Amino acid sequence: MYKREIETKIKSVLKRGKSVLLLGPRHTGKSTLIENQIASDFAVSLLINKLRQAYEMNPDLLIKEIVQIKKKIQRIPIVYIDEIQKVPLLMDSVQYLCDKKAAQFVLTGSSARKLKEQMNINLLPGRVVFLRMEGLNLRESPSEDIEEFLIYGMLPGIRNTENSSDKNEDLINYVDPYLEEEIRKESNLKKL
Repeated sequence: MYKREIETKIKSVLKRGKSVLLLGPRHTGKSTLIENQIASDFAVSLLINKLRQAYEMNPDLLIKEIVQIKKKIQRIPIVYIDEIQKVPLLMDSVQYLCDKKAAQFVLTGSSARKLKEQMNINLLPGRVVFLRMEGLNLRESPSEDIEEFLIYGMLPGIRNTENSSDKNEDLINYVDPYLEEEIRKESNLKKL
């Protein structure tokens, strides 16, 4: 795992009692960083269908769960929610818990656009610090090979792949569907 510079910023934000909304492209290491380097008291992955459906049906379920956790641990819990854009209605529950000083949050997502697409979405102004995580930068990457950086980019998963033909295949399989989806969404194209 790479030492990411943004880790210090996230910890600093949490230390001063604020919450974090960490956005950025897929596969840049957001979930890996939070799961391995930021201690949370409760974690929710909205990639799990059953969990996602439960929160879609009842976003206030989060409030109930956090109140129970806070009673149990006797302090303000740090709550990690991965892929928050999948259930944007949870943002109201997050606001309620932030306002009541019942929890701090680290929310991650791959798409600010998907959050903003939702009508009347609560982006928690003043309650969260928005941070953006990109691929590795040159200080975070162990390689000093600038040519490799220019050819393959700085996604951690691709950087960790040894074989260059595997890197090419992985990069194509990352870029093609991602760009197609994003381009279609941004411009509402019917025919790419």
